Amino acid sequence: MHAQGLVASDIESITALMPAGTMPVVCDPIAAKRRPGSDYDAKFSLPYAVASGLLRGKLGLQELLPSAFTEPAALALMDRVSCIVDEASTFPRHYSGELSVRLKNGQVLTRREAVNRGHAERPLGNTDVQQKFQANATLHFSAAFAAAVQAQLLALPQLADVATLETLLAQDPAEQPKATS
Repeated sequence: MHAQGLVASDIESITALMPAGTMPVVCDPIAAKRRPGSDYDAKFSLPYAVASGLLRGKLGLQELLPSAFTEPAALALMDRVSCIVDEASTFPRHYSGELSVRLKNGQVLTRREAVNRGHAERPLGNTDVQQKFQANATLHFSAAFAAAVQAQLLALPQLADVATLETLLAQDPAEQPKATS
C-alpha cells in the first residue's frame, strides 16, 4: 500500500487480521503495543509494524530505532490500528494476515498475505537478501565496507581460502566510518 502512494493523513482506520496464536504476542495489550517503549517492544508490536510499513514501506533494524517508533506520524497511525482474529488463517503453517485500510473519503483498501515472505513456499530472492544485508550492515559499517564483506560472502564458493574475508571481519567496527542517511 505504501508503494501505491498511500498518504498517512488520508487514513481513518486500519484493521489487521492476524492468526489467533500471534495475537497475544503482537497485539495484546493493544494500548502498550501502540506505544512501544524500546526496540524490543517495537519488534513485537503489530500496530508499529503496520505504521512503519504504511509510512516507510519497510520494517528493518533502522525502523526499530527509538527515533522511528516515537515519530509523531508513526504514533498517530498506531492509534488507528485495530487487531482482530483472522478466521481464514492457516497458522501455524503460515503467518498469514490481512490489512484493511479505511480512508477518510470512505474508500477501503485491502491487502491479504496468505503466505508470509520468507516461508519455504514464498522464499526471499537473492536481491531481497542482499538489500537486507546492506540495510543492516550499514547501520554499523560504511557502505563500502559492507559491500566488500557482501562481495566476499557471495564469492565464498569460488574462494580458494577465506583469508580475505577473515581479514575484513577482523577489522574493528569503531574504525569504520558509519554510513550517513
